[in-house]
Amino acid sequence: MQTLPYVLNPDDSAKVTEIATAINALMEPLNRQVVSRYGMDIFQNIEPTFTLASDFTYILYHFPGVMDYVHDFIADDDRMTAFENEVALRVHLHSTRSRVPAEILAIKES
Repeated sequence: MQTLPYVLNPDDSAKVTEIATAINALMEPLNRQVVSRYGMDIFQNIEPTFTLASDFTYILYHFPGVMDYVHDFIADDDRMTAFENEVALRVHLHSTRSRVPAEILAIKES
């Protein structure tokens, strides 16, 4: 598992921001909670359970626009992992925004 901060290119970082914001605003609460929980595990450097990882992957790739964006780099495991984890982390941060210090919210972007 990669550790923070993830180094994403500017296009990936912009897309992550767009997707995480849309997930936070539009996704059904239970699915949003799964994504947030996965992000919390990543943030705490805990290996997510197989079930949580499977649920997260299914939910993420069924969200509109995600598969279209990652199609070009689907074979790049490092980039895919960074992209997936960053989406989950940002959704988690959206859900806990009022409960965490501001310096944690500042995600280093490339």
